[in-house]
Amino acid sequence: MGDESYLNIPIVRSASWRWRPAEGRWRRDFGLPDTCTTVELSTLHAPGGDRFDYWCSGALYEFAPDPLPTEETQRFSAHGRAALNGPVLLHHWKSAAMSGRRTREAIDRDGGEAICIGVVVRGHRLSDDNGRESQSGPGEAFVYDGAQPSRVAWTDHEGIHLTLRRPLVNSVLGRQVPAAAVLAERINASPFFAVVRDHLVTTTRVLRNLSAAEQVFALEQAERLVMFMLARCAGDLGIASNGHANLYHAAIRLIEWHLASPDLTPDWLASRLHCSRATLYRAFAEQDDKVSAAIVRLRFERAYLALQATGPEVLIGEIAARCGLYDTSNFSRQFRSRFGCAPSDLRG
Repeated sequence: MGDESYLNIPIVRSASWRWRPAEGRWRRDFGLPDTCTTVELSTLHAPGGDRFDYWCSGALYEFAPDPLPTEETQRFSAHGRAALNGPVLLHHWKSAAMSGRRTREAIDRDGGEAICIGVVVRGHRLSDDNGRESQSGPGEAFVYDGAQPSRVAWTDHEGIHLTLRRPLVNSVLGRQVPAAAVLAERINASPFFAVVRDHLVTTTRVLRNLSAAEQVFALEQAERLVMFMLARCAGDLGIASNGHANLYHAAIRLIEWHLASPDLTPDWLASRLHCSRATLYRAFAEQDDKVSAAIVRLRFERAYLALQATGPEVLIGEIAARCGLYDTSNFSRQFRSRFGCAPSDLRG
């Protein structure tokens, strides 16, 4: 990081988000951005006595920080950058030592939806989650579960975390997600964690130099890698497989990875997932979805993002084909029906 400047408001780079920092703190009714967006917040060059309060009010949501002694408040500094792509949020920050707590009242206010899988880059993190203590040092994983009351203390540190949607985590770990300390222990014991850690660290370092399409891909891959790791940890934790929900999410990921393939059909999916077509249909029905409808929906959603991320030098028909939409004569009509605008309207 290192090039942030102090502002009274965070820096937001997005043309498609209803929220603007001048409107105050983000609230859930503002929703999330429609395209990959970065948000930066820094205390550098702020008056020393204001830095800690500024950071707490701008970066900490429903988490109560412990007061700092006056001399530490004067020396406090922190800065961070978050990259959002829909519900996927990758956060990288550096901060002086601080501590705080997540209360039951805070959980009731925001619903406790967030589950963060993180990496300590520098410093140490100590936590107490319902009486289960854990400590993470450089290169180790930590877990923050927004539905669990907890206390957390950091030394001077640098960290990265990926925020996951609870329903997605539930799909592999069940509705009773293990205690954060237990899950962190299993993640640290997983050989695959090294792959996840390296991807998160590398992504945070190069993200600002990537194109919009590359940023979307990197964030999507981060989520997929973490979810794959959690699925592997589920067996180690003795969690019974939630077969149909797992099958549905595995199918969705397989569709996303092969959107451009003309061979992407229910039969092809069933063969790759080693299940019958009837079982695949049942898994989608339980999620109020249909296989063929999901394939078409995800293709159009990818086309929408690609149109926003590319310039006019790339033909609309070429983008449609990259997303597996080869019927160019009907593409514009179907696109307008889904999104209320023509593909050309997104070309900027």
